[in-house]
Amino acid sequence: MKISDYTTEDFVLDPSFKKWVLHPNAAANIFWADLLVKNPSKYKEAKKARTIILRLDTKNQPALSDTEISDLWKDIDAKMSEAIQVKASSKADKVIPLHSLSTLERAAQKKPSHLNYFENFNFRVACILAIAFGLGILSSWFLSDPTIQEVNVPLIALVEHKTVPGVKSQLTLSD
Repeated sequence: MKISDYTTEDFVLDPSFKKWVLHPNAAANIFWADLLVKNPSKYKEAKKARTIILRLDTKNQPALSDTEISDLWKDIDAKMSEAIQVKASSKADKVIPLHSLSTLERAAQKKPSHLNYFENFNFRVACILAIAFGLGILSSWFLSDPTIQEVNVPLIALVEHKTVPGVKSQLTLSD
């Protein structure tokens, strides 16, 4: 059966997949990584099958005491500090994951090479600034007082009319 036809159950029942999940080695990692790169649609089924296999194998896992767990963490911290000091002297070496989950995760990360701009921090900051700038311009446009154009208004002239005392006169105003 080809891997393109595999279901979760097929992965669980495949002896080489089960061996890879329970006892990973470099050759098996390369083999399964290559298959998952060629068939990225089977990543979810493979990950579910891995979870099922690991849950089925819990009876064989020994229980650790608290002192053993703390000793393991101390060893991990010591090795991590050594790794930071060494700073990966040889970056040209190819890294081969020793764990089946890391191989699965690496296959999941190799999605199509389209760029997702919203995952880029700088692009998100630029979008936020552009939106803030645009809202500032719109608010200043809507909230500003409208400009009133000057109309040439004729100057008011004071006109004085006098009549002789005792004479009635009639005056019509322009407004």
